[in-house]
Amino acid sequence: MFTDIEGSTLLVQNHSEVFFEVVDRHFEILREKTVSNGGKVVVAHSDAFFASFDDADDAFLAAVEVQRALSEEDWPDDVVLKVRIGLHTGEVYPVSDTSIGYVGIDVHRAARISEAASGGQILMSSSTMAELDKDKIAEKGGVRFLGSHRLKDLSFPEHLYEVQIAGLSAEFPPIKSIDNHPTNLPKATNSFVGRQNDISAITSLLTSDQRLVTLAGPGGAGKTRLAIETAYRLVPVYGDGVFMVSLGAVAKPSLFLPVVAQTLGVPEYRGRTVLEGLTHFMSKRHLLLLIDNFEHLIEAAADLKKLLGNCPRLDVLVTTREPLRVAEEVVYPVAPMQLPDATAHEAVSQSDAVQLFAERARAVKRDFVLDERTVPLVANICRRLDGLPLAIELAASRLRILTLTELSGRLDQSLSIIGKAHYDDDQRYTTLSEAISWSFRLLNPDEQRCFARMSVFRGGFGLAAAEHLCRDQTRPDLPVVDILISLCDKSLLTTNTAGGSSRFSILETIRQFALAKLQESGELDSCKDAHAIYYLQFVEQVSPGLVGPDQRRLVGELQMEMDNIRAALGWSLERADFDHICRYLQAVLWYLIPRAQFTEGLMWTDRALAIASGIKGTREFAILNDVAGWFKLISGDYAGAVPNFEVAHEVFKSLGRAEDVARTMITLGATMAATIESDTGPNMVIAALDECKKLEDWHSAGIALIALGEGARGGGDMQSAAECYEEALTLMRRSGDQYWMGALLLNMCHVCISNGDVEAARQYLREAIQLATEFDYTMMINLYVALAGEIALKESNFDDAARLFGAATTMLHRVGVTFEFADQVEFDKAIELTTAHLGAERYGELHAEGMSWDKTRALAFAHGISHQE
Repeated sequence: MFTDIEGSTLLVQNHSEVFFEVVDRHFEILREKTVSNGGKVVVAHSDAFFASFDDADDAFLAAVEVQRALSEEDWPDDVVLKVRIGLHTGEVYPVSDTSIGYVGIDVHRAARISEAASGGQILMSSSTMAELDKDKIAEKGGVRFLGSHRLKDLSFPEHLYEVQIAGLSAEFPPIKSIDNHPTNLPKATNSFVGRQNDISAITSLLTSDQRLVTLAGPGGAGKTRLAIETAYRLVPVYGDGVFMVSLGAVAKPSLFLPVVAQTLGVPEYRGRTVLEGLTHFMSKRHLLLLIDNFEHLIEAAADLKKLLGNCPRLDVLVTTREPLRVAEEVVYPVAPMQLPDATAHEAVSQSDAVQLFAERARAVKRDFVLDERTVPLVANICRRLDGLPLAIELAASRLRILTLTELSGRLDQSLSIIGKAHYDDDQRYTTLSEAISWSFRLLNPDEQRCFARMSVFRGGFGLAAAEHLCRDQTRPDLPVVDILISLCDKSLLTTNTAGGSSRFSILETIRQFALAKLQESGELDSCKDAHAIYYLQFVEQVSPGLVGPDQRRLVGELQMEMDNIRAALGWSLERADFDHICRYLQAVLWYLIPRAQFTEGLMWTDRALAIASGIKGTREFAILNDVAGWFKLISGDYAGAVPNFEVAHEVFKSLGRAEDVARTMITLGATMAATIESDTGPNMVIAALDECKKLEDWHSAGIALIALGEGARGGGDMQSAAECYEEALTLMRRSGDQYWMGALLLNMCHVCISNGDVEAARQYLREAIQLATEFDYTMMINLYVALAGEIALKESNFDDAARLFGAATTMLHRVGVTFEFADQVEFDKAIELTTAHLGAERYGELHAEGMSWDKTRALAFAHGISHQE
């Protein structure tokens, strides 16, 4: 169970005198109801609460009692307290740190479900709903199904339920999903202070005719936080969404467009480039992209310019240390915060810089106030730090151990004095560097070593990863987690335990400082080696299950670490460590393929093959070609895949690797059959099938049978196709490969419809849609709707067939693709037959009706056909 207070920032602003009293009482209620229902309090921090239960019914009762108790409480100062609650059932992993408790993707999922709720609302996942006693639900009020929704940072849609409590409000706004409130902007961990004039100016630019606004300024000036705050306020303006694309961990300009596509959930499909896919997705949408940390990928500005040219309703807000220098750009310089330039107490205390210091100081000392004694000292600190927000926050964090007078005095001693009235960017950066350096010098040696090592992580990291890198760098009696907590307390690291996954992160400006310290120590290369080894072990551990029944959890865990995996793979390429390169690529192959991230996959294989001239004839050279061939095969580039599979096959054959020889015979034969008019390709697949069976490589045998079934179906031999598909389906069920199972179920549905066995077709279709929706296989979902139409056609239900064909057409148009060749031929033929029965005018009317349906309506209608008795 996860909870937090809705609108806590406004609450502290409007009721500051009673805020802490209210929060403490709210925690008392949460603890009381948790414990009385058999639960355990895991974390209670800030305004967030995390509890665990052995039984879903107990969690359900606790959540209901919490909401009822909060609604009945007599809060001081007329406070209206609204708490949102999320319930989810899954696997967790305990850690020794009591401030974290449990980690795991299911903890993260529970937190995201809570964030999707409104104040006073309880949301549950389908896994919790399945565990509940339905009688207990009825006693407390009831449950309402809210449909499937995409939640921020989760790979798959969640089926969500709302708990309705008798006697309490059941009217809530649409849940805060990406579908209803399309944004992935990160939730702030503290309040935003000042900068109101900047927000107004940037908003004015974006809501006028300026489509590319660049926030440019030195590190530590607060560009990212200003951009996020501005973007949040623009969410109501952009009807199709506001999305943040973080580039800090992206090493190559060629990855810019794929990362944008991955952020927006735009898959790659055969026959179109990433730019074409993004253009199709965004050309008619009113979107704002916030692109953070562009300075190291300036070459990619040309791709951004193309996006703006292709998508007339797209606006872009960029943060960078240097302008992009494209014609469409309006540069908005981000200066340090307003400094106190007056002597009057009131005027000084209201300056942005002083207000920021005071706000952050109160986070570590509740009783901190601005008065006649403290204001001059704070003003001095802010002036000495040039008004740089990051430097001010670092200084304020030191009030945990220093008095304000001591802090001001130490800064006077430690920082260089820059005695000019106007500061340029280099001088500001010097001040920030000195502020970070001052914070660094105050760390003990263990903290300094671990802090430097944190610089090799990209995009955040977990506790286990930090322990792997730092375990040998600290005293045996000092746990690494204690050091991480200390670094967080000093604002050198940030953490989000509300997600339950113990994720730590480091601001890019601070990371660059730490990286320089690591390089000075002479340990940079060895630390990057350790980082690469850790994430190789991680990705190889999760890889076998990426297309299995547990893929929702495993894909989520891997997705969270993709920035670190990219960094580790990039380092392996720098080192020309082909063992690591090949193992990484094999491990992520079936993460990238189901997500249609072919451009990124081929970028890695192209880079590896470009430096592989010295390893020709080796197993590693064969693996690189095999992986490249798979990316090309699944993306539809059969002709391009043939040379890669030929090389892989010949090298494996020369090395006498029987299983690899058989596997590459399948892929080489399949691609040759698709590109060359001869029996060579099919005969190779047949021979490979026999060899796989001898070797008892049943998964590869299943792939061979799929290839043979596709060939038979393309030639009109439905009986042979059915036999191949059925045997392949049996083998894929045995291996637990959900990806190929989904495809085979739909293929069997095709064959059954063709053979007139409608009931069998329905059975296959029902199982297929369960897999497709569970794991969000977009093209399988689209094909499901079309096949439901073909079943209706087979039963002479021409009206419903026309509607479903219209719905399927719209779903294909939304992603800008057609079905694979054999599926598209049958789809077009079905439309032609339906039109002939109804007449063009009547068909057009019904087809248009189906085209107007959204995805939910289309699936519900198709469900009625597939589940018809």
